[in-house]
Amino acid sequence: MNLIKYYSNDNIINERSNKLFLIILTPILTIMVFLILFFIIEKLFMPIVYKFHFNSYKTFYEISEYKVNKENIKIYSESINMFLTKDKINKILYDKDTIYICLGINFACIVKKYFFKNSNEFDELKIFLNENYIIKNDE
Repeated sequence: MNLIKYYSNDNIINERSNKLFLIILTPILTIMVFLILFFIIEKLFMPIVYKFHFNSYKTFYEISEYKVNKENIKIYSESINMFLTKDKINKILYDKDTIYICLGINFACIVKKYFFKNSNEFDELKIFLNENYIIKNDE
């Protein structure tokens, strides 16, 4: 009598729907867990990694001299001499007090506002870089 109850049509349908539910739910839950872990790692651990990499480059702490003209940007320090032409610059980003000259995905030359004698020089450099180094879409 128990076997007849167990193998009735209602139980077979419930078992099939439970299996179908698990087959659909498992990939969705897996993707959600992966995305949550990705965002946790990105927000919590990556700044630590970036800071470690920044601190490992001792040349970032050296005093640098920048010479900027229409054709190139020259950067001199104790251990580095860089000669950047327009084609070597990936993009230039601006913050309220910082200019980022991006050479690649993980490398940028940083120019801070406090490097200048006054804020007008910093603003003039931003305007100069916009006019001469930013790639226009219509070109």
